Amino acid sequence: MSENQHEEIYAVDKLFCTICQHDLNHPLYLIRSHPILSVPLCIICHEDILKSELFDEDADVSDFCTWCGDGGDLLLCSDEENCNRAFCRDCLTSNLG
Repeated sequence: MSENQHEEIYAVDKLFCTICQHDLNHPLYLIRSHPILSVPLCIICHEDILKSELFDEDADVSDFCTWCGDGGDLLLCSDEENCNRAFCRDCLTSNLG
């Protein structure tokens, strides 16, 4: 795949980082995939999420938003037997309405 073809794949109107909402069409923000959710992230948020306590072996993942890695007022998944994920209201609102 040529470099032009590769760039055209990501030239989508209104493609934003699902954490910080930066425009991913801007060349400064390289597109990465969220390590758990497979949603688009800018490289800055991708690096931040990998450094977050969400990936700490000793951490309880239900204490951190699966999307952004922050703690706080979280909503837990209703399928507690199969899912221990939690999400903050900000991530849910900005991405799902």
